Amino acid sequence: MHMNAFSRLIKTELRNRRTSIVVTLAAMLLIHAAILLLLASVDFPDEAMSFILSLDVAVFVLFLLPPLLHSFTTWKEEWKQQAIYQLLTLPVPRSYLLLSKYVSLLLETLLLSGVMVAGLSLQNLVNGGLLFRAEPLYAWNVSKFVFMGELVLFATSLIFLSFVSLLLGTTVRRFSHTLSFAVFVVGLLVVIVSLSNLPPLLTLIGLCLLFYGASLYVLDKKVGVH
Repeated sequence: MHMNAFSRLIKTELRNRRTSIVVTLAAMLLIHAAILLLLASVDFPDEAMSFILSLDVAVFVLFLLPPLLHSFTTWKEEWKQQAIYQLLTLPVPRSYLLLSKYVSLLLETLLLSGVMVAGLSLQNLVNGGLLFRAEPLYAWNVSKFVFMGELVLFATSLIFLSFVSLLLGTTVRRFSHTLSFAVFVVGLLVVIVSLSNLPPLLTLIGLCLLFYGASLYVLDKKVGVH
């Protein structure tokens, strides 16, 4: 029963974000189509491929901003729309509330990443394999899988850090935004310093668990229905 409730929570989150996701995907597809048309109609010198690749990376980073920004606002919207009162009284563990928001954000990010990889693959095909001449797109090895795992863990740590920042901010009546911002900045500094001095993979796992645990504690013990 709980798993069905968890699934419904995820579907609700995705449904609420449906318009934004569709618009973002449509815009990304249009940009990739424009780049493909450019590559097919213009004979670029090899030196220009680094610029095209840099442009692709810039586009990807730009389109990752919506889910990143939503990780900051998802809990705030619950209070703004007065939905938090119904949400907190649902007969499900509060960990499900946290994880459903996390999973929906992660699925959105992975969907955008999949479109990006597909677009890059088509660009590479149209350009005769020159786009990834230095680093083939499909030349996967253990180090690349570890790196991809670290990226997912890094995104996870940022999502849960934003959760705990916003949830802590809601526990005070005054200066809630200031507190949220301060907590996020301190947490981000902890992430940066930790990654600079400790093994990345284990550090990211630890940070994810730390920020998740802190988010769950605040949601369970400090945030109530008033």
